[in-house]
Amino acid sequence: MFRLLKNWVNALRFQAENNSKTQKKPIPPERWALNASVETHQKQPFAIEVYHQLETRFTPEALTRFLPPVTTWAGLESLQTLEWLSVFMQHEAFPALAEKPLRWLDVGSKNFAYAPALALMLNHLTNLNQPWHLKGIELDAGRLDHQGNTRTQYAEGLINLLPNTTYQQGDILKETQQYQGISLFLPFVFEEPLLKWGLPSKHFNPLEILVQCISLLTDGGVLMIINLTPEEAAQQEVLFHQLPDPIKQQITWVKLPNPLPNSFIHWQYERIPWLCLKHPLPQPSA
Repeated sequence: MFRLLKNWVNALRFQAENNSKTQKKPIPPERWALNASVETHQKQPFAIEVYHQLETRFTPEALTRFLPPVTTWAGLESLQTLEWLSVFMQHEAFPALAEKPLRWLDVGSKNFAYAPALALMLNHLTNLNQPWHLKGIELDAGRLDHQGNTRTQYAEGLINLLPNTTYQQGDILKETQQYQGISLFLPFVFEEPLLKWGLPSKHFNPLEILVQCISLLTDGGVLMIINLTPEEAAQQEVLFHQLPDPIKQQITWVKLPNPLPNSFIHWQYERIPWLCLKHPLPQPSA
């Protein structure tokens, strides 16, 4: 009974916030203040050593150009995400991505606070040799924060300062564009967390979303997944094995070194990374 009631309340909230016709202005940078109520976590002392390592990889000029001030939540989360992206970028699949114009899709972007990290990664990979574009898509983009601002407001205020970056309220299952890279951070692989986050149960489609992400990848493309806990990572592997043929024949999935480091934000739960590589379908023998 409680689950049914929770789902009903979630459905009403989701419809009210995401079908609103009211257009609000993007949030200006000075209002990206650190939010102490974000989950239950406290930021760690600023990790100077790790920051210098990121400067070595991406250059100080690039960090200054792309990242918001670390005194904002967007700046802190972007730094933390950039540290995670550096783990993914060590894989041999990434240099080949820069050989073509690079389109990247981030699925379930929330308020896209980490968009600067993804944009910086794409700019670094292409090194200005190829154009790139980053798109964030979020189903629950109308969700309000404690100050009454929507995720869309926050995201649009942030990406106004980034090149080649867009944000869209939408359903990944309706996406049709092809991408060389897709990121899927903290997907719902169990229904209970989805309900706790306020989404209706009809949007709990973990296998269908995984199939869709792989289908949207071009050959040679990569899918980055980060799970919230070892238990969710175990369920993620179950989903890989449940993929239908020929989807399963097209990918190789690899669990990267884990848990991911948390030098800039102390998170309550471990993050477990996966990298999926898409290959051309095997050709039938003559």
